This record gives sequence, C-alpha cells and structure tokens, in this order.
Amino acid sequence: MPDVRSLRDANFKGLFSVRARLVLLALIMVVPFMADQRFWGERVARLGAGPRPFSRKRFSAERFAAALRELVGDPRHAEGASRCAGALASEDGVARAVAALPF
Repeated sequence: MPDVRSLRDANFKGLFSVRARLVLLALIMVVPFMADQRFWGERVARLGAGPRPFSRKRFSAERFAAALRELVGDPRHAEGASRCAGALASEDGVARAVAALPF
C-alpha cells in the first residue's frame, strides 16, 4: 500500500524524484510549473500512479482538493504505484547504462 503520509512532500517532480517516489510506493501528484514536469506528470498518470497533472494557471484550492481526493481515494493509483515499484526494483539501471557506453 502506498504511503499516504508522503503527500506532505512537495518538490520538483523531474525524472529522479518521480522514480524515487515510485520506488518507495509513494503516491504522486504533479502540478507542473517548469521544465519537464508536465512530461513526468503525464507519465505518472499513464502508469496509473497518480492523477493527470493540471497547470498552475488553472490551479485553485478546489482543483487541488479534488486531485488529492482522487489520488488517495482511487485504488487504481495505489495499484499503479505498486506495479511501478515492482518494475523499478527488478531493473539494474546502472548496469544497463554502463553496458550502453561506447568503450
């Protein structure tokens, strides 16, 4: 079961923070405001580990509350986070990266 307490964590949701949260079975909600955050928010949603991101221009207390309710209330997000954690735990990304080096 994902750690609902992790909802208190708000930080930049780029590649490494999204991966770290998924490895920990943490629920993720992304409100993108720069760089690649929208991409990672959409990826999290496609994997089923969190709701679709919405822009900060459309941000409101009501939208945020509704997204939080969806995040913790929809068991599909917990299931998606669990699937992602299992997949990430079984991969050896460092070995794959080293093997891809051209020397």
